[in-house]
Amino acid sequence: SQIAAVEGQELSRRYRRLVLLSSVHRDPQARIYLPSYSFFKTLFGTIEIDHELRDSLLQADSACRIDDTPFEEEHSLELPMLFLQKIFGQPTVLPLFLGQNSRALSKELVKVFQSSPLLNKEETLFVVSSNLSDFTDQVNAAAQAESLCRILAKKKPEDLASAIGEGKIGACAAGAILGVWNFLDGSLQFIELSRHGSEVLPPEHRQVWYGSFSGG
Repeated sequence: SQIAAVEGQELSRRYRRLVLLSSVHRDPQARIYLPSYSFFKTLFGTIEIDHELRDSLLQADSACRIDDTPFEEEHSLELPMLFLQKIFGQPTVLPLFLGQNSRALSKELVKVFQSSPLLNKEETLFVVSSNLSDFTDQVNAAAQAESLCRILAKKKPEDLASAIGEGKIGACAAGAILGVWNFLDGSLQFIELSRHGSEVLPPEHRQVWYGSFSGG
């Protein structure tokens, strides 16, 4: 907790805005979903929604929609919100969901971010919540995770775009990763902090892989 407090002070000085991204897991649509809520409540307290940035993005592009359904159904933002509270205390955050994992919607996300005068690349912390693979057989899950990690290490967002287009990437929010990467001019250097597979479930021996990365 002492380390988290020191890191939180440093990050709070560096970043003025926090954007949390993930992807919906059913009913795919070419939409970027934003919440109507003013705040979220978690075990650690309240997270205020960055309504200023939300309204700016809504004005910027027709792909953005106010729709609370993904935020009520999806699980992928819950743990990252707790992480942000642990680091920042009671932060103001803009969470958003991509409605599908596609190159086209990733490009729309970049356009949305570029058109908002409130998004300063140097002062915004982007957190993407994603797995590294589909929930599939053990061999394919490990191969998908390895493929994504190799692409991130090569520092070439165009390779990720190609892999998404060819259906070779199983990570649920690969499109969000690609969008943030391209918005930041492809300059991110990813550092792999951890990687692990889930429990293997019989009888099909299915598994999903997870990991954590920092980028700067």
